[in-house]
Amino acid sequence: MNRYQENRLLVEGNDDKQALIHLIDHHVTWGNNKNEWPVRVDDCDGVDNLLEPAFLRVHLKSSEIRRLGIVIDANSKFESRWQSLQDRGSEVFLDFPKSLPEDGLIVQDAGGKRMGIWVMPDNRSSGMLEDFLSHLVPAASERLWKFAQDSAREAAALGAAYRESHSSKAAIHTWLAWADPPGQSLGTALLRRCLDPHAPMTSSFVAWFKKLFQLES
Repeated sequence: MNRYQENRLLVEGNDDKQALIHLIDHHVTWGNNKNEWPVRVDDCDGVDNLLEPAFLRVHLKSSEIRRLGIVIDANSKFESRWQSLQDRGSEVFLDFPKSLPEDGLIVQDAGGKRMGIWVMPDNRSSGMLEDFLSHLVPAASERLWKFAQDSAREAAALGAAYRESHSSKAAIHTWLAWADPPGQSLGTALLRRCLDPHAPMTSSFVAWFKKLFQLES
């Protein structure tokens, strides 16, 4: 069995999938087609599907999957989302911890099966992938980034309908609307280095990913 089948990463949606693939591609050899990928990344079409107990049990108990990673957004529900993952993980891993380590969770059973969890943005704070990626805005763009944040807040004051919990999402897509070309996806922004894939914020996440899936640079 190849690594693509043994290594599985579950993410909430396609934006997360593309962003994380293009981030990690700067740190490990990814390959040009799926059979060469070191990790299969599955878009679960929403956090509710990802956290569905039966869905997680199937993945955790699969004999095909040797290393299972999960990346979800905390949003404003960090405790409840961590509890859902803890409940499922403790069914398989006897020493599953009660709290999420700051550098991400990795557990392994006696047979060598591994499970890893990362809750965006930093395993502690409320927020989402876009909060994590906002730290990847290059220093040279700092003034424009602040202007994008201010513009998004002003738009909200004028009646823009986005929710306050999505303020980081609104700001980063406002900033990307001014890139060349305008309106790039998060994954494309990482591919083209409009977002810095080697920014300090990435170091802990990349280290977690490589350790979980036992990858070299």
